[in-house]
Amino acid sequence: MDPYWNQQNPEPFHRRPMLLALFLTLAAGCQSVQEVNRTRHPDTLVHLNTWSAFSEGDYAPHWTVDQVQLMGDHGLGTFEGLDGEMIIYSGRVYRAALDGSISEMAPTSGIPYAAVTWLNGDRYYDIEDMSKTLFLRGIELRRGTDQYPIAIEGNLLFDWIVTRSVPAQAQPYPDLTTALAGQQVQTNTLIAGALIGFYMPAYMDRFHPPGFHFHFLSADHQRGGHVLDFHVRQGRVTLDPSPELYLLVPTNQPAFRFQPMDGPKAKPPKPRPLAPALQRER
Repeated sequence: MDPYWNQQNPEPFHRRPMLLALFLTLAAGCQSVQEVNRTRHPDTLVHLNTWSAFSEGDYAPHWTVDQVQLMGDHGLGTFEGLDGEMIIYSGRVYRAALDGSISEMAPTSGIPYAAVTWLNGDRYYDIEDMSKTLFLRGIELRRGTDQYPIAIEGNLLFDWIVTRSVPAQAQPYPDLTTALAGQQVQTNTLIAGALIGFYMPAYMDRFHPPGFHFHFLSADHQRGGHVLDFHVRQGRVTLDPSPELYLLVPTNQPAFRFQPMDGPKAKPPKPRPLAPALQRER
């Protein structure tokens, strides 16, 4: 059974226990579910929810941390109610709170929106003394085609880095622009850590804002958030193209369900009588 989508039993994804994927473990001997999925989907970007729904205020918990951990070991997103910035680093899921502090999340924590993949380290290079502008330019020169999403990880020492996080939102949820008005910005100086993110092609604008998107996790797992600006002293950057894409939409929400055409108890229509001209022909 494919843990991403089962065509024979297209039950809403949020209701299908991901433990069903343990059948893969039995078939693969001692391999874990994550190892099986990495082998089967090594270059797949899994995107949870659409940007249009999320940016309009869909912050409901459609998935959980333990489900997302079966889909990859590198990613970003947010949590139920827009409660902090999500960072998936080396398979572990962290939350950057409003003040920039970090906590590791419980397996049952809810997730409304995320992008996740397996980081395989296809390409890497070393950098030093580099602004954010030059950092992004270096990736653009190396990424080649504009058709693939690219997972990006930087293990870096920063002269300084500016991050933000947002406060948890209460229902009815506001749109993202309104929610971001309450963001708090943090600046950390001379700090080592991981830059976790993606480059998204322009054609993915319905799923994710095109261009670069990064979150930060300090090496001591104490500080982090959504990245606004930085200057790198030195470090290594890893790039991993993802030529395959899975899009999962939250089928537990009314907006994503098919609605009955004539009500839940509609009867099949009666056959219409033939027109007189057709009756004569018969």
